[in-house]
Amino acid sequence: MAAIFIVMVVATVMIYSNDMLKRTRLELETFYQAELSNCEITRVVERQYSGKGTYNLFQTNCSTEYYPILLDKESKYEDYYLFEEGLIVNKKANSVDLSLTGLTSELKLKIRHPSDEDDRFFSLKIVLIFFGTVLVVMVFIPNSFWERKRN
Repeated sequence: MAAIFIVMVVATVMIYSNDMLKRTRLELETFYQAELSNCEITRVVERQYSGKGTYNLFQTNCSTEYYPILLDKESKYEDYYLFEEGLIVNKKANSVDLSLTGLTSELKLKIRHPSDEDDRFFSLKIVLIFFGTVLVVMVFIPNSFWERKRN
């Protein structure tokens, strides 16, 4: 039982320290805190997304910072392709609301909150439930099960 408990603790520490979404979460925090007022998109680039594909980042004429195009869960897949060079971006600081203004229309979008870009807690929950169940089962198995059978 002690060995299983030690494996559970080591697995928990390893999962928590292996933060595969840290880079995108930090980019989202920067974007979340930024205020963009009538900034024109000057460049859109593509980057690898934690081994699961790619995502785009954009740069504006207001800053040299690149901001990730990661929208909230209710966004449509097509919304990701709306970010093009020449569009005007407006966003208040510490807000998930964003507007893109073109020549003829204005679109209201929501960016992903930085706290939503963390998958470590789900993995931790799975490990803790699995090993917790194993430990509980081991506690309730009779001692005679663990003793060697003599012929």
